[in-house]
Amino acid sequence: MATKKKIKIDLKHDKPVVEDLDQSMKQAFTNYGIAVASDRSVPNVLDGLKPVQRRILYAMTMAKLSPTAKFKKSQTVVGDVMGNWHPHGDNYGSVDYLTQNFVFPLAPIEGHGSFTDISGNPAAAARYTEVRLSRFGQLMVNDLSEKLVPYEDNYDNTKRMPRVFPAKLPYLLINGVKTGIAVGFTSSIAPHNPVDATRLLKQYIKTPKMTLDKAISILQGPDLPTGGTLYGDVRSYYKTGVGKFQNAGTIIDSDEDKNTLIITEVPYRMGGSINSYLDKVKDLIADGKLKPIRSIDDFTTDEDIANNKVRIEVTLQNNYDHEQAKTLLFQKTDLRQTYSLEWMALDGLTPKRYTLMQYLQTVANFQHTLVVREYKADLEKASARLEIVDGLIQVPDLIQAIVHAAQNTDGKADLMQVLQGLKTIPAQMASFSFTERQADAIASMRVYQLNRVDAQALVAEKTDLEERIAMAKRYIEEPDLRVQLLSERLDEQIKALKKDGFGSRRTTLGDESELKAKVAKTVIINPVTITIDRYGYIKMTDKREVETDDEIQFVLQTTDDDWLEMFTADGRMLQVGLSSLKKYKARDNNRGDAAMAVFADNGYTGDDRVVLWTTRKHLDEAGTEIVMVSKRGLAKRFATAESKLTTKTLRKTVEAYPVKDGSDELLFVQLVSQTEIKSFDIIAIRGEEYKRIKLSAVKLQASAAGAGTQTFVDKKNSADLDAVYILNGPETDLLKVAGVQLRQLPVLRESQTFKKIQ
Repeated sequence: MATKKKIKIDLKHDKPVVEDLDQSMKQAFTNYGIAVASDRSVPNVLDGLKPVQRRILYAMTMAKLSPTAKFKKSQTVVGDVMGNWHPHGDNYGSVDYLTQNFVFPLAPIEGHGSFTDISGNPAAAARYTEVRLSRFGQLMVNDLSEKLVPYEDNYDNTKRMPRVFPAKLPYLLINGVKTGIAVGFTSSIAPHNPVDATRLLKQYIKTPKMTLDKAISILQGPDLPTGGTLYGDVRSYYKTGVGKFQNAGTIIDSDEDKNTLIITEVPYRMGGSINSYLDKVKDLIADGKLKPIRSIDDFTTDEDIANNKVRIEVTLQNNYDHEQAKTLLFQKTDLRQTYSLEWMALDGLTPKRYTLMQYLQTVANFQHTLVVREYKADLEKASARLEIVDGLIQVPDLIQAIVHAAQNTDGKADLMQVLQGLKTIPAQMASFSFTERQADAIASMRVYQLNRVDAQALVAEKTDLEERIAMAKRYIEEPDLRVQLLSERLDEQIKALKKDGFGSRRTTLGDESELKAKVAKTVIINPVTITIDRYGYIKMTDKREVETDDEIQFVLQTTDDDWLEMFTADGRMLQVGLSSLKKYKARDNNRGDAAMAVFADNGYTGDDRVVLWTTRKHLDEAGTEIVMVSKRGLAKRFATAESKLTTKTLRKTVEAYPVKDGSDELLFVQLVSQTEIKSFDIIAIRGEEYKRIKLSAVKLQASAAGAGTQTFVDKKNSADLDAVYILNGPETDLLKVAGVQLRQLPVLRESQTFKKIQ
């Protein structure tokens, strides 16, 4: 493919110049992207602010809106910023944003009135709200001057404004950046605990060769103002500047209502949009996608909002498992979100991706630079004053000559010429050699002031100034002294931050591998209904009322984390997890899945008669027992819980009953409760004979081993049993054998043999 070219005219030499069009466009796009990033969207690494944010705070500084000043209407600040510093449209959204403590741990603006809160209630109009700098905003602009930080012209070159603030705290690390999108650049930086971040900067300044692991041990990890839990690889994020985390809110059980959960904390990115979250969840409930949840309501108070907390009550269906409901909320709603980070910030005017150690090095160097510039300015000021003091000290001895010179010169400029020794006057009383600065100071004084010059006080001031100059030079030249000073200042800030309540972390850090294991292990459990028809078709649907008919022989109510158990006549128990079954819709007319297909891996071919269908949860219920009777009349009863039928592992096949020889088989199997054992009877039918005994008379065995006792074995008659029933209420009143209702047959002793049905 031919390379695209463009031709431009070289006006200087009046000749065409051929350039590569693709390369030229790439460069133009890059330049445009950098311009947008540096002037709009990406924060400065040194003070953590985007340009519009810095200009808002500077306008408030110039308006003297300190933390102790009276609040001023937001509209005034907005107009000032637009008119003088940032003419890119209404900036009230940015003013509102800078007040949000659920975004910034150290919000730089203090708002008075209705500003956007964590729930998402919008700010009132700018004409109704008021603002001033917070203590943390003031800390950003303290000592602001062109001697400390670089300045630049505003948009119309009529005023000067700072390119960066002389921030004394690691604001970018503390406040982070919720989002910053430019052309080809994205910035998203995690906020951190102010005390931990400041302590880390102090430690790095003291030991610049500290390792990443040491830095992480101090910083611990991101600390979001909304709390919650953060899962992810913290070390990778700090090492590369790029990270991906899972950020989950917090749900607790209500102490007042057993069917209520309370959401107390939300993911960081949900701050300011909780109302829309509630609307989405209500829609999911209405659509039947959150069946265990009955309703969700917001009871967040003003006190909750002030502390970046919420109180959202989730009402569950009666007796629904709380842990499953919590899992459902995390998996089906935005209560757990992916939190992607990219540590992009401006190095001067150039966007750059930072790692933690690169950031610390940059900010530590900036702090040293601020101290050097601070003391250079102080050195310059003290030196200028010392020069003046050295001149004033001479005034008492030369006062008559100075007054004479003033009387014989034409104005201040002429007098300064004489005092500097650049000019003489007639009858001059003394020879002068003052510097220009000294001459200016003396020439500016009135006669009565000259007479009041206190040479002794000036000598004392000179001593102080010389000490001040010497100390300033030491701070400029000796890094170790600067380290000591910075450490002391940061210690003061740590103490103040702790007093403000930032001593404890808000966010719990979870291990990413633990989350993966938890997610893999945790499955949303839903109630289901299982039906088995006379043809052996198994159908699983969401829990519902099932109308039994001649086709359906078994109905089981359970949950979809259960196992389906099949007992066959040859003494085997086959089991499959319900998670492997297809779930049909309630109104689906499909018959379901054939048992041969469902239990194919268990070795079931369909030739073996099924004597019982049940589930693992039914077997595992405390107090549940199973009664088994073979065709030969052997019977046994044992507790199913913690037996070999309910092993922890899912074995495809379990020997439930050891058939003694090939001619015997299981005829009857049924689960019974303790109440049924005490009150029900069991009856065996053989031809026209019967044996009815108390169910409790069937001997309880200590384990599932063995074929049982000869409860229904008749040594005189070796014929097989035809049927076994448990007489358990009115539903068996109609059972008849040889025209006789079974319930009318007398109860026998366990030792008695079969009797003729009369």
